[in-house]
Amino acid sequence: MPHIDQLYAEFVQAWQDGRAPEVDPYLDRADPADQDALAERIETFVMVAPSVSLAPERAAEIEALPAFVRAAAIPENAMAPAWSARLRAARERAGLGLAELGARFAASFDLGGREDRAAAMLRELEEGGLEASGVSTRAADRLAELLGVAGDVLRPPPRPAPLFRADEDAAAELGDILAGAAAAMQGPLEPGDELDELLRGG
Repeated sequence: MPHIDQLYAEFVQAWQDGRAPEVDPYLDRADPADQDALAERIETFVMVAPSVSLAPERAAEIEALPAFVRAAAIPENAMAPAWSARLRAARERAGLGLAELGARFAASFDLGGREDRAAAMLRELEEGGLEASGVSTRAADRLAELLGVAGDVLRPPPRPAPLFRADEDAAAELGDILAGAAAAMQGPLEPGDELDELLRGG
């Protein structure tokens, strides 16, 4: 059976070609154990993908599908995909590799020479290695612009609330300790690197 990545790539290509592909044939070709994961990836892609031009009769067929009817009944944002999944889907929908997106992102902030590091950090964001809540609004807006999606698609989630508020000095000290521990695990940071402020929260 074809690998899930191959089937997903075929679906994306068919969508980008304007063919409005049906999902079931792709799921049927996948290993049963991979069908749910493939369906989730396709659903996330479709949520950020641009509309395709359809003949009226084809649009009516799609809108009548049971899956479409069920999806239309789900309240907005009730099952929103993770930010990392939306970033990956938006990048794939734009037809960009991580290296190219990293280069464009770095160039847009005049960060010459940081293209590889930007690409590596974007990969970590897609894979969940970096918290999406650390992405600045500036960075999210720029990514949305570079990928051609609406700004709210990549709006970063809010930062987690402090563990406690009773003693602000103690809370600040705990934050310093946690930040130091995170930095130690992720390796030394380059001093004054704007990429950290944009994509990691400082």
